[in-house]
Amino acid sequence: MTENPYLISFQFPHVKHIKIFFGTRLGGFSTKQYTELNISLEVGDKKEDVLKNRTIIKKYLNINNWQELKQIHGTNIITTNSPSEKICEGDGIFTASSNLALLIKTADCQPIFFTDIKGRFIGAIHCGWRGNVLDFPILAIKKFCQNYSILPHEIFVVRGPSLGPCCAEFINYKSEIPKKFWSFIDKNTKKLDLWSLTKHQLKQAGVLSSNIFNVDICTACNPNLFFSYRQNKICGRQGNLILKIA
Repeated sequence: MTENPYLISFQFPHVKHIKIFFGTRLGGFSTKQYTELNISLEVGDKKEDVLKNRTIIKKYLNINNWQELKQIHGTNIITTNSPSEKICEGDGIFTASSNLALLIKTADCQPIFFTDIKGRFIGAIHCGWRGNVLDFPILAIKKFCQNYSILPHEIFVVRGPSLGPCCAEFINYKSEIPKKFWSFIDKNTKKLDLWSLTKHQLKQAGVLSSNIFNVDICTACNPNLFFSYRQNKICGRQGNLILKIA
């Protein structure tokens, strides 16, 4: 595995074989709205540029493939033990396999990764505000525990760069956001603190506060570093990955 200056690495305590990387838009071949390291084949970018960008990341991580999804802002989760060429619809992936990277594509939504405290299993979810409204962080942790017979307090979780409370404005929040979440909205600015809401939901699922980690970088505030749908609806997606090394 080679150091990549354009990926933000994160490490859980005590599980050094679990590797996590949050992507940026820097260091690739794409141009115009997709400059530079767009990894999505679904946003209108040139396929040949996207494939070269994907090769860059795979080379740095020393992997041949990863598991990804056609993300649909829902709650479907797949469990896999080997990479599949078939791209399923969903927003979460679990695996117990080593050397199988799980990919989450984002441009303001939250990439959320987790593992048990022994690092035997890994999970990845894509959670935008619609995912929060559907309580996806809670559902994902519950399913992860059920799948692998572990308890919520045995899980580490990290949330990566995403739309911060500074920029998550919902002018019509009363019609878009259920009332039970209004305590996370600044009524003066009409901005929703998705970061705090996600942490709240993870704690509701039983994850210990001390086991929840956050990379508090707002993607909308840093459009030169990240793709941001809020800043430009025609844009690329950065790739965020979790990997268990054998």
